[in-house]
Amino acid sequence: MKENITVPTGKVVGIGKLKVFTTEDFPYEIPTLSFLVSRAEGGMFVATCIQLMLDSEGETPNQACDGLKNIVLHHLNVLFSRSGNSAWDALHETVNDDFSVSYWKAYRDFQLNLSEQGISTDTKTALYKRISELERQINDLRAMIDNSNVRLSAKIVDYQERAA
Repeated sequence: MKENITVPTGKVVGIGKLKVFTTEDFPYEIPTLSFLVSRAEGGMFVATCIQLMLDSEGETPNQACDGLKNIVLHHLNVLFSRSGNSAWDALHETVNDDFSVSYWKAYRDFQLNLSEQGISTDTKTALYKRISELERQINDLRAMIDNSNVRLSAKIVDYQERAA
């Protein structure tokens, strides 16, 4: 296993994928984007979209990832609303920038480390997991609606503990 995988923003602590879905307002099919999360020396976490070279900081990896999702959506919205078809040319230029090479190397190294530990990085597996989570949430909401005639009701919908 390769130790101490680093990028200019810090030590890599995680990797992920981000899918931008088409909508009526945004009909463009954007390929799945890859990102990594690093921990800077100051303790902040930085999520970096490798294809677009966009960063977001947060006090936790989740905050950094949520911020990155918002920055990516804003960036693509602005790019396509201002540039139209030339937005594709701008994307080609960005994804082929040499600056991303060190991030791709770190991403693949971290991905191999996960595989060595038996952890799948297959996007399809992650999507099936997310579908299961959403189905559980839908069932919970349906149960709440079905119990709406009950005078008072409560349900714990999420619980998390801080890692030791």
